[in-house]
Amino acid sequence: MSLKVDEINKIIEKVEKQLTGFHSSLELICVTHKTGNRKNACANLRKGYMGEEIAPSINKLLSNWMKDDLNDKESEFLGTIETYQRAFGGLIKKQLFINIIAINTDNYNDEKDLEIDLYRLSWNACNAIKNTANQKRQDNKDRILIPSPKGLRKLGNNLQADIFGALNYSLQNKENVVDFLGKKRATAVINSKNLLHPENHPYIMTLDQSRYMCEQLMSKRKLTTNTIEQVWIASKIIIQTMNQKKLAVWEKFASYAQDMAWRGFSPEIILSIAIDHNDDIETKKLGVQIA
Repeated sequence: MSLKVDEINKIIEKVEKQLTGFHSSLELICVTHKTGNRKNACANLRKGYMGEEIAPSINKLLSNWMKDDLNDKESEFLGTIETYQRAFGGLIKKQLFINIIAINTDNYNDEKDLEIDLYRLSWNACNAIKNTANQKRQDNKDRILIPSPKGLRKLGNNLQADIFGALNYSLQNKENVVDFLGKKRATAVINSKNLLHPENHPYIMTLDQSRYMCEQLMSKRKLTTNTIEQVWIASKIIIQTMNQKKLAVWEKFASYAQDMAWRGFSPEIILSIAIDHNDDIETKKLGVQIA
Protein backbone atom coordinates (compact mmCIF):
# COMPACT_ATOMS: atom_id res chain seq x y z
CA MET A 1 0.00 0.00 0.00
CA SER A 2 1.37 3.39 -1.00
CA LEU A 3 1.95 6.18 1.50
CA LYS A 4 -0.79 8.72 2.11
CA VAL A 5 -0.34 12.35 1.11
CA ASP A 6 -0.06 13.59 4.69
CA GLU A 7 2.57 10.93 5.49
CA ILE A 8 4.62 11.98 2.46
CA ASN A 9 4.38 15.68 3.35
CA LYS A 10 5.46 14.97 6.93
CA ILE A 11 8.66 13.27 5.76
CA ILE A 12 9.40 16.02 3.24
CA GLU A 13 9.00 18.72 5.91
CA LYS A 14 11.26 16.78 8.28
CA VAL A 15 14.08 16.46 5.74
CA GLU A 16 13.70 20.10 4.64
CA LYS A 17 14.15 21.23 8.24
CA GLN A 18 17.29 19.16 8.69
CA LEU A 19 18.83 20.43 5.46
CA THR A 20 18.34 24.03 6.54
CA GLY A 21 20.68 23.25 9.41
CA PHE A 22 23.32 22.18 6.89
CA HIS A 23 23.14 25.52 5.06
CA SER A 24 20.74 28.38 5.74
CA SER A 25 20.55 29.22 2.02
CA LEU A 26 19.42 25.73 1.02
CA GLU A 27 15.80 25.37 -0.05
CA LEU A 28 14.21 22.08 -1.10
CA ILE A 29 11.26 21.72 -3.45
CA CYS A 30 9.79 18.22 -3.83
CA VAL A 31 7.61 17.45 -6.84
CA THR A 32 5.50 14.39 -6.01
CA HIS A 33 3.99 12.32 -8.80
CA LYS A 34 2.87 8.88 -9.91
CA THR A 35 4.58 6.90 -12.66
CA GLY A 36 3.92 8.57 -15.99
CA ASN A 37 2.80 11.85 -14.43
CA ARG A 38 6.02 13.73 -13.70
CA LYS A 39 5.58 15.97 -16.72
CA ASN A 40 2.22 17.21 -15.40
CA ALA A 41 3.63 17.63 -11.88
CA CYS A 42 6.50 19.77 -13.22
CA ALA A 43 4.04 21.82 -15.28
CA ASN A 44 2.03 22.55 -12.13
CA LEU A 45 5.17 23.62 -10.28
CA ARG A 46 6.06 25.93 -13.15
CA LYS A 47 2.61 27.53 -12.97
CA GLY A 48 3.08 28.11 -9.26
CA TYR A 49 6.11 30.34 -9.93
CA MET A 50 4.54 32.20 -12.84
CA GLY A 51 5.18 35.93 -12.60
CA GLU A 52 7.98 35.60 -10.03
CA GLU A 53 11.52 36.78 -10.69
CA ILE A 54 12.87 33.25 -10.63
CA ALA A 55 10.26 31.90 -13.10
CA PRO A 56 12.61 31.86 -16.17
CA SER A 57 15.15 29.73 -14.30
CA ILE A 58 12.46 27.36 -13.02
CA ASN A 59 11.15 26.99 -16.57
CA LYS A 60 14.60 26.35 -18.00
CA LEU A 61 15.48 23.72 -15.42
CA LEU A 62 12.16 21.85 -15.62
CA SER A 63 12.14 21.84 -19.43
CA ASN A 64 14.96 19.30 -19.28
CA TRP A 65 12.67 16.87 -17.42
CA MET A 66 9.36 17.34 -19.24
CA LYS A 67 10.10 15.49 -22.46
CA ASP A 68 7.64 12.77 -23.47
CA ASP A 69 10.34 10.13 -23.99
CA LEU A 70 11.85 10.43 -20.49
CA ASN A 71 11.33 7.59 -18.02
CA ASP A 72 9.97 8.84 -14.70
CA LYS A 73 9.80 5.56 -12.75
CA GLU A 74 12.69 6.61 -10.51
CA SER A 75 12.72 9.44 -8.01
CA GLU A 76 15.39 11.87 -9.19
CA PHE A 77 17.25 15.01 -8.23
CA LEU A 78 16.41 17.43 -11.03
CA GLY A 79 18.83 20.24 -10.30
CA THR A 80 19.83 23.37 -8.37
CA ILE A 81 19.14 27.03 -9.11
CA GLU A 82 21.70 29.33 -7.53
CA THR A 83 19.89 32.65 -7.26
CA TYR A 84 19.83 35.88 -5.28
CA GLN A 85 16.80 37.34 -3.52
CA ARG A 86 16.44 40.78 -2.05
CA ALA A 87 16.37 40.94 1.75
CA PHE A 88 16.16 43.61 4.46
CA GLY A 89 13.82 45.80 2.47
CA GLY A 90 15.73 45.30 -0.74
CA LEU A 91 18.99 46.71 0.61
CA ILE A 92 20.99 43.56 -0.04
CA LYS A 93 20.74 40.41 -2.12
CA LYS A 94 20.86 37.09 -0.32
CA GLN A 95 22.24 33.98 -2.00
CA LEU A 96 19.76 31.11 -2.25
CA PHE A 97 20.07 27.55 -3.54
CA ILE A 98 16.75 26.17 -4.74
CA ASN A 99 16.90 22.40 -5.24
CA ILE A 100 14.19 20.42 -7.00
CA ILE A 101 13.60 16.71 -6.39
CA ALA A 102 10.99 14.59 -8.19
CA ILE A 103 9.50 11.95 -5.90
CA ASN A 104 7.69 9.03 -7.52
CA THR A 105 5.31 8.07 -4.72
CA ASP A 106 4.63 4.65 -6.31
CA ASN A 107 8.06 3.54 -5.09
CA TYR A 108 7.43 3.80 -1.36
CA ASN A 109 5.40 1.57 0.92
CA ASP A 110 6.57 3.00 4.22
CA GLU A 111 7.99 6.20 5.65
CA LYS A 112 11.45 4.73 6.23
CA ASP A 113 11.99 4.01 2.54
CA LEU A 114 10.93 7.52 1.57
CA GLU A 115 13.02 9.30 4.21
CA ILE A 116 16.20 7.38 3.38
CA ASP A 117 15.70 8.05 -0.32
CA LEU A 118 14.99 11.73 0.26
CA TYR A 119 18.21 12.12 2.23
CA ARG A 120 20.02 10.20 -0.53
CA LEU A 121 18.71 12.50 -3.24
CA SER A 122 19.42 15.56 -1.08
CA TRP A 123 23.12 14.71 -1.20
CA ASN A 124 23.10 16.36 -4.62
CA ALA A 125 21.80 19.60 -3.10
CA CYS A 126 24.54 19.61 -0.46
CA ASN A 127 27.13 18.75 -3.10
CA ALA A 128 26.05 21.68 -5.26
CA ILE A 129 26.54 24.07 -2.34
CA LYS A 130 29.92 22.60 -1.43
CA ASN A 131 31.14 22.84 -5.03
CA THR A 132 30.15 26.50 -5.38
CA ALA A 133 31.19 27.68 -1.90
CA ASN A 134 34.66 28.83 -2.92
CA GLN A 135 33.82 30.08 -6.38
CA LYS A 136 34.07 33.83 -6.92
CA ARG A 137 31.42 35.23 -9.24
CA GLN A 138 31.38 38.59 -10.96
CA ASP A 139 27.60 38.89 -11.18
CA ASN A 140 24.44 37.91 -9.32
CA LYS A 141 22.71 36.24 -12.24
CA ASP A 142 20.83 32.98 -11.72
CA ARG A 143 22.82 29.85 -12.41
CA ILE A 144 21.31 26.42 -13.12
CA LEU A 145 23.24 23.35 -11.97
CA ILE A 146 22.03 19.98 -13.28
CA PRO A 147 24.21 17.04 -12.19
CA SER A 148 25.18 14.85 -15.14
CA PRO A 149 28.12 12.67 -14.08
CA LYS A 150 29.26 10.05 -16.55
CA GLY A 151 30.84 6.62 -16.22
CA LEU A 152 32.52 5.69 -12.97
CA ARG A 153 32.06 9.20 -11.58
CA LYS A 154 28.33 8.53 -11.58
CA LEU A 155 28.89 5.38 -9.52
CA GLY A 156 31.04 7.33 -7.07
CA ASN A 157 28.38 10.00 -6.62
CA ASN A 158 25.65 7.40 -6.13
CA LEU A 159 27.80 5.59 -3.60
CA GLN A 160 28.37 8.72 -1.56
CA ALA A 161 24.67 9.60 -1.79
CA ASP A 162 23.68 6.15 -0.48
CA ILE A 163 26.06 6.47 2.46
CA PHE A 164 24.75 9.97 3.12
CA GLY A 165 21.15 8.73 3.09
CA ALA A 166 21.72 5.75 5.37
CA LEU A 167 23.81 7.63 7.94
CA ASN A 168 21.46 10.61 8.08
CA TYR A 169 18.40 8.47 8.65
CA SER A 170 20.25 6.44 11.30
CA LEU A 171 21.31 9.51 13.28
CA GLN A 172 18.03 11.39 12.95
CA ASN A 173 15.91 8.40 13.99
CA LYS A 174 18.38 6.59 16.27
CA GLU A 175 17.97 3.43 14.18
CA ASN A 176 20.89 1.91 12.28
CA VAL A 177 19.69 1.32 8.70
CA VAL A 178 23.07 0.69 7.06
CA ASP A 179 22.31 -3.01 6.56
CA PHE A 180 18.68 -2.26 5.70
CA LEU A 181 19.77 -0.26 2.66
CA GLY A 182 22.49 -2.82 1.92
CA LYS A 183 19.91 -5.59 1.68
CA LYS A 184 17.84 -3.51 -0.75
CA ARG A 185 20.85 -2.86 -2.98
CA ALA A 186 21.94 -6.51 -2.84
CA THR A 187 18.48 -7.82 -3.69
CA ALA A 188 18.20 -5.47 -6.67
CA VAL A 189 21.39 -6.85 -8.25
CA ILE A 190 20.07 -10.44 -8.55
CA ASN A 191 16.42 -9.59 -9.18
CA SER A 192 14.85 -8.53 -12.47
CA LYS A 193 11.95 -6.75 -10.76
CA ASN A 194 13.59 -3.47 -9.86
CA LEU A 195 13.16 0.15 -10.91
CA LEU A 196 16.76 1.25 -10.38
CA HIS A 197 19.92 0.33 -12.26
CA PRO A 198 21.86 -1.75 -9.68
CA GLU A 199 25.09 -1.45 -11.65
CA ASN A 200 25.07 2.27 -10.77
CA HIS A 201 24.81 1.72 -7.00
CA PRO A 202 27.97 0.10 -5.52
CA TYR A 203 26.92 0.75 -1.90
CA ILE A 204 27.60 -2.90 -0.97
CA MET A 205 31.32 -2.36 -1.48
CA THR A 206 31.55 0.04 1.49
CA LEU A 207 29.12 -1.73 3.79
CA ASP A 208 31.74 -2.57 6.44
CA GLN A 209 33.08 0.98 6.52
CA SER A 210 29.55 2.42 6.66
CA ARG A 211 28.62 0.11 9.54
CA TYR A 212 31.69 1.19 11.49
CA MET A 213 31.14 4.89 10.82
CA CYS A 214 27.47 4.67 11.76
CA GLU A 215 28.30 2.96 15.06
CA GLN A 216 30.92 5.60 15.85
CA LEU A 217 28.57 8.51 15.12
CA MET A 218 25.63 6.98 16.99
CA SER A 219 27.78 6.30 20.06
CA LYS A 220 28.71 9.97 20.44
CA ARG A 221 26.72 11.80 23.09
CA LYS A 222 26.91 14.98 21.04
CA LEU A 223 28.21 15.57 17.54
CA THR A 224 30.79 18.34 17.20
CA THR A 225 28.97 19.97 14.26
CA ASN A 226 25.56 19.95 12.63
CA THR A 227 24.42 16.36 12.12
CA ILE A 228 24.18 16.56 8.33
CA GLU A 229 27.55 18.32 8.14
CA GLN A 230 29.06 15.50 10.21
CA VAL A 231 27.49 12.90 7.91
CA TRP A 232 28.82 14.77 4.89
CA ILE A 233 32.34 14.53 6.31
CA ALA A 234 31.85 10.84 7.17
CA SER A 235 30.66 9.97 3.67
CA LYS A 236 33.70 11.74 2.19
CA ILE A 237 36.00 9.70 4.43
CA ILE A 238 34.36 6.42 3.40
CA ILE A 239 34.43 7.22 -0.32
CA GLN A 240 38.19 7.68 -0.09
CA THR A 241 38.52 3.92 0.47
CA MET A 242 37.29 3.40 -3.11
CA ASN A 243 39.04 3.81 -6.44
CA GLN A 244 38.11 3.55 -10.12
CA LYS A 245 39.30 -0.05 -10.37
CA LYS A 246 36.96 -1.17 -7.58
CA LEU A 247 34.05 0.73 -9.07
CA ALA A 248 34.73 -0.83 -12.47
CA VAL A 249 34.66 -4.32 -10.91
CA TRP A 250 31.29 -3.56 -9.36
CA GLU A 251 29.84 -2.22 -12.61
CA LYS A 252 30.94 -5.33 -14.52
CA PHE A 253 29.72 -7.73 -11.82
CA ALA A 254 26.32 -6.06 -11.41
CA SER A 255 25.77 -5.74 -15.15
CA TYR A 256 26.41 -9.46 -15.70
CA ALA A 257 24.20 -10.36 -12.72
CA GLN A 258 21.39 -8.19 -14.05
CA ASP A 259 21.70 -9.69 -17.52
CA MET A 260 21.35 -13.17 -16.06
CA ALA A 261 18.42 -12.15 -13.85
CA TRP A 262 16.52 -10.74 -16.81
CA ARG A 263 17.25 -13.95 -18.74
CA GLY A 264 15.47 -15.92 -16.02
CA PHE A 265 18.37 -17.26 -13.94
CA SER A 266 17.58 -17.61 -10.24
CA PRO A 267 19.50 -15.62 -7.58
CA GLU A 268 21.06 -18.89 -6.36
CA ILE A 269 22.50 -19.72 -9.78
CA ILE A 270 23.76 -16.16 -10.33
CA LEU A 271 25.60 -16.17 -7.01
CA SER A 272 26.90 -19.71 -7.51
CA ILE A 273 28.50 -18.71 -10.80
CA ALA A 274 30.04 -15.60 -9.22
CA ILE A 275 31.42 -17.45 -6.20
CA ASP A 276 32.18 -21.01 -7.34
CA HIS A 277 32.85 -20.67 -11.06
CA ASN A 278 34.92 -17.50 -11.25
CA ASP A 279 38.67 -16.99 -11.12
CA ASP A 280 38.56 -13.30 -10.20
CA ILE A 281 38.96 -12.88 -6.43
CA GLU A 282 37.22 -9.50 -6.33
CA THR A 283 34.17 -10.90 -8.11
CA LYS A 284 34.10 -13.81 -5.67
CA LYS A 285 34.14 -11.33 -2.77
CA LEU A 286 31.21 -9.41 -4.25
CA GLY A 287 29.28 -12.65 -4.71
CA VAL A 288 29.78 -13.49 -1.05
CA GLN A 289 28.76 -9.97 0.03
CA ILE A 290 25.58 -10.10 -2.05
CA ALA A 291 24.74 -13.55 -0.67
